[in-house]
Amino acid sequence: MKKRNGPVELKVLNAPFRDVMGDIVRLDLSHRPFARAGSVIGIRCGKKRVLAVARGPAGVGKDGISIDAATRAKLGVQLNRKASLTFEEAGLWDELVWAWSATDAMPRIAARLGAISVTLGAVGFFLGIISLFK
Repeated sequence: MKKRNGPVELKVLNAPFRDVMGDIVRLDLSHRPFARAGSVIGIRCGKKRVLAVARGPAGVGKDGISIDAATRAKLGVQLNRKASLTFEEAGLWDELVWAWSATDAMPRIAARLGAISVTLGAVGFFLGIISLFK
């Protein structure tokens, strides 16, 4: 069972420049007690859900959350308005999905190259097994 925390009413603030296009949200640890800084978490607002990397508050306080424009658009929340958000623990599959579809090209490309490598390794393994029996 995934751990959840919320719903919590938080004021949506603009992300610092260093977090833009990085799928990073900054919020107080009390809203995500199951996730250390740098962990991927699920964020729900109504029926919409996004995956993002959780970081420390960096000036947003306990009643705020900083989210970049791309993530705000996916969640359907507006800047400088309160939003009811639920935070969820992300599993391994969620982390893979986040990496595969990350806004930033570096983790996205790394995840896709990793998937190609695993696939080619599995094909090579099965071809090696088949060649042993012929």
